[in-house]
Amino acid sequence: MPTYEQLQHLSPEQFRRACGVKLQTFNRLVEVLAEAKAKQKPGRPSILSLENQLLLTLEYLREYRTYFPIAQSWGIHESTVCRMVQKTENTLIKETDCHLPSMKQLHGSEELSLTVVVMDATEQAIEKPKKTTSLLLRKKKHHSLKAQIVIAWQWAQIICCDCEKGSTHDFKLLKKSRVHFQQGQLCLADAGYQGLHKRHQRSHTPHKKPKGGELTAEQKQENQLLAAQRIIIEMVFRMLKRFRLLSSRYRNRRRRWGLRLNLIAGLYNFELL
Repeated sequence: MPTYEQLQHLSPEQFRRACGVKLQTFNRLVEVLAEAKAKQKPGRPSILSLENQLLLTLEYLREYRTYFPIAQSWGIHESTVCRMVQKTENTLIKETDCHLPSMKQLHGSEELSLTVVVMDATEQAIEKPKKTTSLLLRKKKHHSLKAQIVIAWQWAQIICCDCEKGSTHDFKLLKKSRVHFQQGQLCLADAGYQGLHKRHQRSHTPHKKPKGGELTAEQKQENQLLAAQRIIIEMVFRMLKRFRLLSSRYRNRRRRWGLRLNLIAGLYNFELL
């Protein structure tokens, strides 16, 4: 991976292709790291500048290589890479620009009181746990983690994220997350949220094919229309999964997976502005 000094000559589009975020976003994140560093007690200076520390972290999130080859590329020890990545993540997740709006803030805005929201869940395979099998997804025969996101349909902005083990059903995850919608909000969801209308009247889910029967032509047309309206959340998942850490098999400790998901989602929202 080239250093920040070697990437400065690239165009904005090439810079984004190299590290996963826009140049303006990168500069803002560097300011956040500089402000956090100024508040800390002085100590031994890092071998890398703040720009290169951020670039290394984005490289890890984007390419999801192991620490050892990244350390060899930057000429440092792999334990240093681990500490640097976690320190940068912990600093950025505290920044307001990287925070998700959350349903509570959305409800408090009169301008967004009648917004349309879309909800869906996605799974990510993980390494086989040593002690537990509760993460096993029976249908696909692998261990996984599940993430549920809610987005504002008008702007494709992520409102909130919730995480659970992969074997948790989508509707059960909704109950655990305690996400509630305003009475005037329209919620669009997939077949995994059958029965959502009992919790929220203004919700649309696909018609389920009756046992031994067929859907009517009108029901099929309504399902197609709903799928066309919900396609935006699939595009959001695609944007998040540009970072290979969320698309390939996750091999790190599960307790940081939610933090990294929220951080990447926050970066996505920040670049929508």
